[in-house]
Amino acid sequence: MGNVRQKRGKLFFDFRYRGERCREYTALAYTASNRKRLQFILAKIETEISLGTFEYAQYFPGSKLSEKFTTTQTPPVVKQATALTPLFRTFIEDWFTLSLPS
Repeated sequence: MGNVRQKRGKLFFDFRYRGERCREYTALAYTASNRKRLQFILAKIETEISLGTFEYAQYFPGSKLSEKFTTTQTPPVVKQATALTPLFRTFIEDWFTLSLPS
């Protein structure tokens, strides 16, 4: 559960995302209306986190943490399977060659 807190008269978000504590500062002065506004935004953030749809950069585009939490997933590299067993054709040709009388 996150909080909207204040430091030196300015409001900031304080919440956890992916097991890490995140603090995002705003330029908003500490007033009741600004605090209520940020609490509403924080409720949306927490809902999206619980649903797994939260995009950090969408809410905090200039943050250093947005780079860390950006979900750039590259597709996994799949190696070509190498067969330990020879192809049937290769096996038969080798077997036939070895089974011929010398």
